[in-house]
Amino acid sequence: RKMLLGQRWSREDLVTWQRILDARGWGAPAWPVEWGGTGWSGVQLYIFREELNRARGIDQLNQNINLAGPVVIAFGTDEQKRHFLPRIRSMEYWFCQGFSEPQAGSDLARLATSAVRDGDHYVINGMKRFITHAAESDFFQLVAATDRAKGSRGGLSMFLVDADTPGVTVVRPVPTMMGDAPYELAFDNVKVPVENLIGKEGDGMKNAQSWITSGRLYQACRGLGVAKRCLDMAASYSKQRVTFGQPLAERQAIQWMLADSATELSMARAYAYETLRRLHAGEDVSTAASMCKLYCSEMVGRVPDRAVQIHGGM
Repeated sequence: RKMLLGQRWSREDLVTWQRILDARGWGAPAWPVEWGGTGWSGVQLYIFREELNRARGIDQLNQNINLAGPVVIAFGTDEQKRHFLPRIRSMEYWFCQGFSEPQAGSDLARLATSAVRDGDHYVINGMKRFITHAAESDFFQLVAATDRAKGSRGGLSMFLVDADTPGVTVVRPVPTMMGDAPYELAFDNVKVPVENLIGKEGDGMKNAQSWITSGRLYQACRGLGVAKRCLDMAASYSKQRVTFGQPLAERQAIQWMLADSATELSMARAYAYETLRRLHAGEDVSTAASMCKLYCSEMVGRVPDRAVQIHGGM
């Protein structure tokens, strides 16, 4: 019901949904088999995402499975993998991301949150904003500046921060028009063990970029699935709905709407799949992924809008 009404999901809702996916063998499509995943290729993963969003238009993969796990798999030490991955996969540990700040969104080079090495710890100070599910999370996958002079080119590092560490404060929720309420966080002299550094010091931007590229392609494929569902519904309804003795599908104005939507969807899919082909071939697709997200997210505004017009009062 929450899914259909577009309401915010709680941690318990997401765990329930994860169990449903697990029962169908779809629980961790981006993970290798040895860590409880499907072992699917990148292309298979994104087709799955497109199809599941076509079915219901939902964000089906929680942050544990979609974000935290793949980063630990790609950059974590053997010890980190052994400790964190089983607990992430079982949902015992709940993770959220810690990237955005009041003065740094997409421009990670402007991160003000700092992490200073002090013996066997890093001391973290700063603020994070727009952090989804922060109040419910056990750990933050946080990026902080370890060398400001280097900026995003070797000056950022990624950490796994226990939410119960002294100095971590959930300041407030930030309500949005979508009904969600991401959080603002404060870090005041938070001590994080050196063992919780993900990858090497200075590799934070590289680690984050791997997630950002994946996330952008994910959003692009979500758009493809939602737009396809809307186009199918609009085309079907236009054949059923009769006004003044004629189905809507016979009217040229309606045909133009359907043709424009089908054309935009086909162009978006062609570019998204070409980008996925390049990704599967090992190419750097960071720029192409941004372009895919831009075009597909704009397209999935226009196509549903036309579908709404075709449905009229329905």
